[in-house]
Amino acid sequence: MTSHKNRLTTMSTNGDQLLPVNLKKHECSICGKDFAIGQALGGHMRKHRDELNQLEQHKKKKLDENLINSGYDQTKTGLDNTKRTLFLDLNLTTDENELSTG
Repeated sequence: MTSHKNRLTTMSTNGDQLLPVNLKKHECSICGKDFAIGQALGGHMRKHRDELNQLEQHKKKKLDENLINSGYDQTKTGLDNTKRTLFLDLNLTTDENELSTG
């Protein structure tokens, strides 16, 4: 038997038949909801991640609005939301990299 199929099971009777019953439960660490299979828990967790991402975006938007309304100039402090990329050649020394990046 493969390891991903190695589950705790017991037998349940349905008339004269014995049916396997899965006892393993997968619990959501955020809301405590139980799921019979891990894949269902994974789909459920996506909902929580989406909610958290929306909350973070809302907080960032509020912060930006508050900064704008207060007259805070983000461009003077380097908080202009631009991404900067640094390219380093790992075969060069620190000094050589500084010379090549300017």
